[in-house]
Amino acid sequence: MNKIAIILADDHSLFRMGMEITLQSIAAVGKVSHAKNGVELISMFQENNADLIFMDIRMPKMNGIEAIRHIRKTNTEIKIIVLSMLDDRANIIRAMQSGANGYLLKNCSRSDLTEAIETVIKGGVYYSPEAYEKIGGYSKHKSGLIGSRENQHNWDGVETPLSDREVQVLKLICQEYTNQEMADILFLTTKSIEGLKTGLYQKSGCKNIAGLVRFAIDKGYVI
Repeated sequence: MNKIAIILADDHSLFRMGMEITLQSIAAVGKVSHAKNGVELISMFQENNADLIFMDIRMPKMNGIEAIRHIRKTNTEIKIIVLSMLDDRANIIRAMQSGANGYLLKNCSRSDLTEAIETVIKGGVYYSPEAYEKIGGYSKHKSGLIGSRENQHNWDGVETPLSDREVQVLKLICQEYTNQEMADILFLTTKSIEGLKTGLYQKSGCKNIAGLVRFAIDKGYVI
């Protein structure tokens, strides 16, 4: 198996050096390149044959969200995992909507990094338990195994089309509206909203809100 080439983008040099040591201790990891901001990352990404990018959100010149969007305009294959201290729901969802394949907090363990790398390289999505819970997911595992593994689907096989109402609800879910807010916007009852959400779960095969958000992104209902 070929070693995985990684670009590590973060404006703190000491953190990058420490992370490189940790990453190099993982058997699957090969070359680790460094970028100190989003602009440098874009230049390096275009010149290097990297398989995976770890990036912070808060970076000078171009932040992580902008960098992800820029990269996704020309490349949908490279894997991107956000590695940040930011654990708020808004940033997690923005990263997901921009095209990140995963989201880890900087206090994650080596085993978290290893599983995240293995998961996204195989085409999956990996979010830390803390990040996953913030976007409406859950973890049933005492060890904190990621809920996103429960959230991987082959959506190409979904044949039942969504109704107009279901699409409206799906988009509102991605914008973080509550059931009551959605009911007010669509002039429906909260019970009707719950019914529409049940239909979304059944048609998408998702088990939770995090899955629906990812489904909406992958199927093109939101950008």
